[in-house]
Amino acid sequence: MTCPILYIHPDTDMMLREIIPMSLPALINRLPVPVIGRFHDEWTEDEVRAARIVLFDVHWDLSLRSAVELSHRVKRINPSVVIVAGGLSATLFAPQLLRDSAVYYVIRG
Repeated sequence: MTCPILYIHPDTDMMLREIIPMSLPALINRLPVPVIGRFHDEWTEDEVRAARIVLFDVHWDLSLRSAVELSHRVKRINPSVVIVAGGLSATLFAPQLLRDSAVYYVIRG
C-alpha cells in the first residue's frame, strides 16, 4: 500500500472517537495526494513504512504525551518519514514538542 501522508490522531485517555479536529480533515480533503486517517490504535507498521509524511493533531495537552510516544515509534519504523504536528497544544508547547519528540515541524496558529 502506498500512501504519501498518514494522519494519526493521538490518544488523550478521554477522547471519544466521534470528536476529531474539524480543520485537519477539511485540509486533508483538499490535498491532491492519498491520505489515510487513523486513530492512535488503528495504524499499521506497513502504513507507516509507506508514508512520506505523518501528521499528528495535538489539540489538547492531554494528547502531548501520546504524540511524543507515537513520534518515536513512527521514527523507529520509518526513519525517513517527516512528522508534522499542529493544533492548539502543538502551538502552545512547540519548543517542548520539538525538543522531546521526533516531530520535525510544528504548524502554529
